[in-house]
Parts: sequence; C-alpha cells; structure tokens
Amino acid sequence: MWCSAGGYAVGDGANIMGKTSQGLRRKSRAVLTKKVRERGKMPLTRLLTEYNEGEKVIIKIDSAIHKGMPHKRFQGQVATVVAKRGKAYVLNPTN
Repeated sequence: MWCSAGGYAVGDGANIMGKTSQGLRRKSRAVLTKKVRERGKMPLTRLLTEYNEGEKVIIKIDSAIHKGMPHKRFQGQVATVVAKRGKAYVLNPTN
C-alpha cells in the first residue's frame, strides 16, 4: 500500500504520517518556554546560590542551558537537597 507521506504503510496499525520524534524534549514547548522578561542572560545570584543538605528547593528548568537538564517531568516539583557533587546537587523529589 502506498502512503502519501513518502513511504510504505504496512499492516492495519501503520502510522500514515511517518515516524515521529520520541526524544526527551518531546511535547515540552509550553513547559520549557520562558516568559518575555526572563529571557537573556541569567543573573549571577542564581549561579552563586549555595544550598545546604536537607533544604527544600523547587526544580525550575532553564531551557537555555542544555547540559545537566533534568527530565521535563520534574519541572515545578519540590525536592530535598541530599548532597553536592562538584557543582551539581543531588536532589530527592518529595511526593
């Protein structure tokens, strides 16, 4: 059977539009979009903030920084700081 998407569709449950991306940032346009006043350079106070073990923090993903970005399912969750590894913090999400 010929498909208009440029390939062949096989079987009853074939995807007519072709293979879609299944990456980590899939369906995250609204979640990772910044507000107009949040765009631009990150303030130094956010980079220089130190957290102690046992402190509660809110996970807020900065979409401009790709390295070390957590999964989008953790956006907005409250977590507890467990330890510090290098420049990063180990967090334990609380339910």
